[in-house]
Amino acid sequence: MNGYEINWTSVFVAIINVLVAVSGWVYASYTQDKRTQRQARNTEINRLIDKIEDVFDELLSHITLDWTSQQALDESSQKRIALNAKLRFLMQRIYKIDHALPNIDIATLAKMRQLLTSDIQFSKQKKMQIQRELLSYSEVILNRYEKKFN
Repeated sequence: MNGYEINWTSVFVAIINVLVAVSGWVYASYTQDKRTQRQARNTEINRLIDKIEDVFDELLSHITLDWTSQQALDESSQKRIALNAKLRFLMQRIYKIDHALPNIDIATLAKMRQLLTSDIQFSKQKKMQIQRELLSYSEVILNRYEKKFN
């Protein structure tokens, strides 16, 4: 029986090597999944922040239009209200994805809605004043969010 003796030290080392390799694979998979989730969340947040910027750009370009008829003025008012609601939705969506980011800025959105629903069929100077106020509101809102990379 001397030729068939089992070297228990070698068996023990082999079993330990297998356990370490398997636990390493599990840990690597877990950390990769976390990294992938974080990157996907950050990509979605960045996309939503870009959409907020696009809504403000659309609002600013929309204010400069001339509305000659009452129907055009009514349609314009509805569009401005819809864009304000879209801002609110985008801010809610960002907060839902990452609770570490600030929630909706209700006061600023209320001021914007009041500004956008007032009778905007004014002179060019009044429209320029409204544009300046919209720019200040966009700075207030966009300063609350910053894009994430990682």
